[in-house]
Amino acid sequence: MPTDPIETHVAHASTRSHRLFGYDLFSEVAGVASLWDLTALCVRGPALSATDRAVLDDLIGCCTVADPRLPPLKLVRLAAAHGSVLAGCAAGLLALEDAFIGPWSAGAAARWLRDVEPALRDAPDPAAEALRAVDQALARDGVLPGFGVPFRDRDERVAALDACLRRRGRAGRRYWRALRAVEAAAVARKGIGANIGAGVAACLLDLGFSPREIPTVSALLALPCILANAYESASQRAPAMQAVDPSAVEYVGPPHRTSPRAAAAASPAGSTTEESP
Repeated sequence: MPTDPIETHVAHASTRSHRLFGYDLFSEVAGVASLWDLTALCVRGPALSATDRAVLDDLIGCCTVADPRLPPLKLVRLAAAHGSVLAGCAAGLLALEDAFIGPWSAGAAARWLRDVEPALRDAPDPAAEALRAVDQALARDGVLPGFGVPFRDRDERVAALDACLRRRGRAGRRYWRALRAVEAAAVARKGIGANIGAGVAACLLDLGFSPREIPTVSALLALPCILANAYESASQRAPAMQAVDPSAVEYVGPPHRTSPRAAAAASPAGSTTEESP
């Protein structure tokens, strides 16, 4: 059946030249743009300065807690032990979707900080306004996005990121100031500090990324953790990782279905088969 054309603005390859978002690949991208520049370009994010790129280097360093005991990384190691490095990486990236811990929780935190920052900036008493914002969020949702750390009161990664931003002269930017203000209020109300998800959100907002773009950039921040565990587990192929009891595994996702081509091939000639949902 005819379908509407799908428009793309990503790239065009030809025998004479290649283009990426309108830029000539070999004269305007290769040897000019960094990985962070390309990342920002791919999500239609902001143009980055040299200091912006250095801040992103600091940020990914603060996020690289690759302890394999962490839940998403257990899945990475399991998939890599059964398959390959890429299988482990794929499992890790899928585990980031809608996850509530780590840098990948930054999307919800970014939306909340974007909403509360203007009132904090214009308030005659920012501390009182921060308390009001925290109380409203707790009354509405019962939680503060990007706050709370298991087994400890403060997230050491946020402290490390704060130190990096101070060295770069970036700790005074609007969303980082807003984060520290609401963190003081959250400590006063609930005794909980900001975790790295909120830290990533504030940092990326100050670099000009939008809440819509931030979850995708956050996935890249988690990639070193994923890659290190996938590579090691695929190399070890530990028997214990390959002997998981099937009863301990649960599939969560869309129901299995048969493709129309497979159904037609399996059906007697002349019969019809409906595709399962």
